[in-house]
Amino acid sequence: MKKVEFENVQNIIANQLKKGAFLNTKVDGKSNTMTIAWGNSGRMWDRDCFSVAVRHSRHTFDLMEQSQYFVVSIPKLNTLKKELAFCGTVSGRDKDKFKEANITQQILEDFDVPGIEECELNIVCKIAYKQSMEPSLILSDYVKKKYQTNDYHTIYYGEVVAVYEN
Repeated sequence: MKKVEFENVQNIIANQLKKGAFLNTKVDGKSNTMTIAWGNSGRMWDRDCFSVAVRHSRHTFDLMEQSQYFVVSIPKLNTLKKELAFCGTVSGRDKDKFKEANITQQILEDFDVPGIEECELNIVCKIAYKQSMEPSLILSDYVKKKYQTNDYHTIYYGEVVAVYEN
């Protein structure tokens, strides 16, 4: 594992994110991961940032609300498909997704939130801002397609504090 510059891994992030990545959190010694395919990486406030969207109904939402950090783990292109599918359909309220998906929590120096050892990149982010979506500001076509049950997202903007490459 070595530290790399965020700006040097943007193509890896963009190519894999649409196929899925893992969002990891940890609160009171309990870790959780979930699959994401929505996110943005870039710059805000003159800093490298990564934003993720988490539905209010998700177990990860409860953890993110109590945490200062999250980690986005980016698999190597076209790998961990079965693990991503599993972590996107099972709740961490009921199961230890790391154990059941057979993915290894990776200790990242100076941070309590784990990465995933089998992933190419682990992006550590400190939550800098969060915003619950305002339904009246979302295009009506998106609301009809993505929010039929009124289960909206909160967007977490994380300042990238470290990127590790396996």
